[in-house]
Amino acid sequence: MGTVIAMAHCPFHDDRTPSLAIYEDSYHCFGCKKTGKLEPWMTELISGVDVRDKATPTLHTTDYSYELTDSVKKFFTDRQIPDWHVGNYLIKCKGNVVVLPCYDADMQVTGYQKRNVARQTKNKYITVPINNVYPDYSWCPVMTQESLTSANRLVVIVESIVDGLFVNLAGFDAIALLGTSPRGSLIPLLAHYGLSCIIFFDPDAIVVASYLNDKFNAHGINSVVFDSDCKPYEADIMKVNTTLQGLRKELKDGE
Repeated sequence: MGTVIAMAHCPFHDDRTPSLAIYEDSYHCFGCKKTGKLEPWMTELISGVDVRDKATPTLHTTDYSYELTDSVKKFFTDRQIPDWHVGNYLIKCKGNVVVLPCYDADMQVTGYQKRNVARQTKNKYITVPINNVYPDYSWCPVMTQESLTSANRLVVIVESIVDGLFVNLAGFDAIALLGTSPRGSLIPLLAHYGLSCIIFFDPDAIVVASYLNDKFNAHGINSVVFDSDCKPYEADIMKVNTTLQGLRKELKDGE
């Protein structure tokens, strides 16, 4: 399989010591023998290589409107996100293209993500920097305009802003990694403020979620993985709330 680039606790069995070997494009557990492939976009966290397009995209936000088109409305409805929540997050669109602002811990816009909701592309989301600086993450609070540092002591770590908006509806603050890798200032920020984390990724990213959990723990961040059999926005919102409440208690009891 090649050279082992990381070891993690295996998410497929009760693993007391890290037994999951992660390679450049695959993984293998020496305990339960589970083997699989890593998607290219998953390798960023493990390898530390930024996989984003190095070309710098531009965006003229004045060309976009807060009035949602039918295709964009359907995109969010299919993901259980109501129009009012889209409006509170100040999401814009034009035709079939939706633009989502990325916020830092103080609710300042640090970049954007845009997506064509009507057709599939190689990269679903294109991240747009401000002044050639890409956002590290996007803060998605339950209470509009609430800073991360004044919020509850627990956040749910998700892949996308849409996942974060869904988690808000379940009653929890979220941080969208804009992928699967915590970049730049995020880990030091979580550690500095002593925030606990629940990692809630898509099912096909459970291995990378387990690795991220180990990485958080190594930095003194109290965290746990939400093991789901569907994407966050595909889940029953009441069941998500119940599971998150249980994991919050688990984290608090483990402090």
